[in-house]
Amino acid sequence: MLDFRPLFTPPFWFDLRPIPPSNTVFLALASFFIALIVTAMGVRMWRQRMREKCMRVLLRRIASMLVTIGLIGLLFVFFHYEQVSLFSARFWFLLLALWAMLWIVSLVRFAREDIPRIRKQQVAAKLQAKYMKP
Repeated sequence: MLDFRPLFTPPFWFDLRPIPPSNTVFLALASFFIALIVTAMGVRMWRQRMREKCMRVLLRRIASMLVTIGLIGLLFVFFHYEQVSLFSARFWFLLLALWAMLWIVSLVRFAREDIPRIRKQQVAAKLQAKYMKP
C-alpha cells in the first residue's frame, strides 16, 4: 500500500538531497514530459490546418507552453536522476506545476475574453472595409 503522508510534509519537498528516484518513478516522469513535447508537435501540426487566425494564435501559445514545460521538466528529471544537489530538489517540480497552472489560466483567459473581442473587431473591420472600397 502506498503511503501518501510524506507528500504533505515540507521536508519531503524541500530536501536538497532527496532519495534517488526508483526506475518506475523516473520512467513515469520522463514519459510524462516527453508526452508533453510530442503533444506539442501534434498541436503545431494541427495549427497548420487552421484557417482562423485567432485559433492559430491560441494553438501556438498552447504548443509553446507544452514544449517549455516538457523541456524544463525533462531537465529537472535529469538533475533528479543524476542527484545534482540544488536542482534535484522536489520543490522544482512544484514550482513547475504552479507555473503550468498559471500559464493555463492565462490561456483560458485569452480564449474566453480576448478571442471574442478580436473576432468582433475583425467583423467590424471587414464590414467597414466593404463600404470603404473605391
